Amino acid sequence: FFGNQQKELARARAPARARALTTTEFVGRGKSMPSPCGAESSLGAPSTWSETLRAGGLPGGKASSPSDGCEERGRLLPGYQIMEAHAGGTTTGRRVVRYIASGAFGDVYETATNGTEVREAMKMVTIVDRETGHPLPDKERIRRLRPHLLEARVMLQLGRHPNLVGIRGAFRIANDFYFFEDLVPDGRTLKAVLKQQPTGTLTPEQANVVALKMASGLAHMHDRDHRHLDVKPGNVLADVDPTGSICVVKLTDFGQGSTPAYSSPEMRKLLSAATPTATPPATWTTPTLSTVPRAAAAMRASQLRGAESVAAASQDQWSLAVVLIEMRTGRRVAGAVDVTAAGGVGTPGDIALCCLAEDPRHRPTMRAVVETLALLVPDGAGGDHHAATAASGDGAPPPPDEPGPQALAQMHNNIGEALYKQTASSQEDCDWAKEHLTEALKLVEQLHGVDSAEAAPALNNLAGLLESQGKYVEAKPLYE
Repeated sequence: FFGNQQKELARARAPARARALTTTEFVGRGKSMPSPCGAESSLGAPSTWSETLRAGGLPGGKASSPSDGCEERGRLLPGYQIMEAHAGGTTTGRRVVRYIASGAFGDVYETATNGTEVREAMKMVTIVDRETGHPLPDKERIRRLRPHLLEARVMLQLGRHPNLVGIRGAFRIANDFYFFEDLVPDGRTLKAVLKQQPTGTLTPEQANVVALKMASGLAHMHDRDHRHLDVKPGNVLADVDPTGSICVVKLTDFGQGSTPAYSSPEMRKLLSAATPTATPPATWTTPTLSTVPRAAAAMRASQLRGAESVAAASQDQWSLAVVLIEMRTGRRVAGAVDVTAAGGVGTPGDIALCCLAEDPRHRPTMRAVVETLALLVPDGAGGDHHAATAASGDGAPPPPDEPGPQALAQMHNNIGEALYKQTASSQEDCDWAKEHLTEALKLVEQLHGVDSAEAAPALNNLAGLLESQGKYVEAKPLYE
C-alpha cells in the first residue's frame, strides 16, 4: 500500500519540481545528509524559494567562490555583494559596509541595500568548517544554526515594533545562512553605554526614557503571548546623540538564554533545578530554557504550566526593574529589599518595587508598567513610544520600510525549509516548519493565487515535509 503511494507521489512530484525550477535558478548541489525529520537535506543546494548568488565585488559582477572578496579568516570586505534572486526573476542586492563583530556562530556586518541604501545588520552563519571546507557534523550544525532560526521565528511572530529588533530577510547561499535585521545606527549595547559614563549611570531623565522604550517593546511581546526572559543591559541596543538624548532603544536576542543576575527568584530556582551544578552558570542557554520554560524556544507563554508559567509570566517585569535601578544607581539589586539601600532612585523606585514584589502574582502587567513610566517622561522625550501610542494605541505602528507580504512569505518559506531540512531535532521543529510553510503558502495565495508559479516553492517544501513524515495522502495534492 505504502509502496503504491510512494510511486504515485513520484509521478506527482515530477511536474511540481519542474514548476519550481521555473521560479529560481539552481547553481549547484552539495552532499546530502539524513535529516531528523526523515528528509534529505542538501547542504550545498540552493534554497528552493530564494536562490542566491554571491558576486564578490569583481569586475562585471562575476560570481565568486566563498573565499573571493574575503579577508583572512573568511571575513567579508566592504563592498562585497550579496545578491538575492526572488521568484519571478527579480533580485535584491546588498553590499557589505563594515564588519561589526564575530561570535561562535559566525560574523555580523552592516550592509546597505543597493538603490535604497537601507542599512541592516547581517548575521552570517556558516555550516561548514572554515578551515577544511567540510560540512559540519549534524550535532554542531544544529547547535550553530537552530538558535538563529528560532529567534527569526519569534521575530516573525512578533511583527514590527520600534523598540524591538525585527527581521528583514533570511535566506541561504550555499553553506552560509544570512539573517538581516534592524540596525541601530551608531548603536551600542546599554551595557557599553553605562560603562562609558563617568559615574556608570544615566541621568534620571535618560534612565526613564530608556526604561519606557524597553517596557513598550516588552508590552508588545506580552500582548502577543511571548516573553523575552533575558532582559539585561547587554541585550538592549541604544543610540545616544552628542547632546545626551536617547534616540533609539531596541531589545534584541529573543530566546537566546537567561542570565541569573537578572532573573527572578522563581526563575533561578526553576533553572537551577534543571541544571544542578555547584556554581550556577553565567547564562542559561537556549537548550536549558527550551527544556524548562519552553517559551524561550519560541513557544507561547500560554502553553506553559505550573511553576513554568509562574516563573515566566513576570520575569520580564523583574529584570526590567533591575535594569532601571542599575541605570539610576550603578548597582544591580537582587530584590525589593535592595532598592532603598541603592539610594537615589526617586519616583521610578515605586514601579521598581512593584516589579520586584516577592510574590510574582502581585507584580504589575507590562502594559501597566508602560503607563506608569509614560507619566515620568515628557511627550517629546518618549520619541517613538509616544508617536507609536498616538498612531495605533498599542505602541506598534508599521515602520515605513516594513517588509511587505512578498518578503514575509519568502522569510516564512526559507525559515520553514531550514527548520525541517537542516536543524530539526524533534517533532516540535517539524511542526514549527509546517507552520512557517503554511503561512508562506497563505501569503502567496493571497498575492498571486494558488496556481501561480510563485506558490510552487512553498507547495514543494510543504509537500516534502509531509512526505518525510510518511503523510503521503496529505503530500500528494500539494505536488499536483
